[in-house]
Amino acid sequence: MAGFRRLGPGALMFLRNIEEINWSVEDGASGFYMRNPPEVLGANVRRVMVVGHETGQDEVDQDWLVFHRDVLTQNQVTGRSGGGRYGEYHPKA
Repeated sequence: MAGFRRLGPGALMFLRNIEEINWSVEDGASGFYMRNPPEVLGANVRRVMVVGHETGQDEVDQDWLVFHRDVLTQNQVTGRSGGGRYGEYHPKA
């Protein structure tokens, strides 16, 4: 159970093909983590919102701004940098 609690909703920032995790264990504890589809805010920035809740805890809402840019190798685009590494965390009030 401690593993799921340490995972937290922010882990979904790095799991691009997983939008929701629901879990429960034998002692009755349970929870969920969910990521909304990214909202494009500009050419190189998007907003990602994640929420989470587990038994006996307050709901967690996180709002991330993710910045990215193309990575060049020998004048060719070879990939894109970005993700949580360049993100900013903005807790909801």
